[in-house]
Amino acid sequence: MKRKFTPRPTPRPSSSKILKQRGSVLPLVLIVMILAVVPILALYTYNGRELETAARYRDHEACLVLLDSSTALCRAQIEADGAYTGETLKQDRGRAEIQVNRLNAESWFFRCTAVYGTAKSSTSGTFALKDNELVMTAP
Repeated sequence: MKRKFTPRPTPRPSSSKILKQRGSVLPLVLIVMILAVVPILALYTYNGRELETAARYRDHEACLVLLDSSTALCRAQIEADGAYTGETLKQDRGRAEIQVNRLNAESWFFRCTAVYGTAKSSTSGTFALKDNELVMTAP
């Protein structure tokens, strides 16, 4: 007669060993995830702030260029026509306003205001004729 193979029962660990092993993976996974997520969030936040700073710098520089060009345009228009009173210039993200008031026959007061994106800048002064040349002076 043949004997049937019956596997030996594997010994079960004691209940104290089971309690020590149960739930040890979850805290380990949580610690590893915290160690991975915190630096990633910090880098993401740092990168976002750097992009905002770069955008503000770009807007500021473009605003200053727009302000300089509107001042130069104001001078050229006064040289061409002494009755020039100003205008508004528009670009994609920017706008410049030029206001000119004639003080007397040989001097004009001007105010140029430029806005580009989030940046805003303005300048003012006077243009005066000296030796048949238009010269800008401070207010």
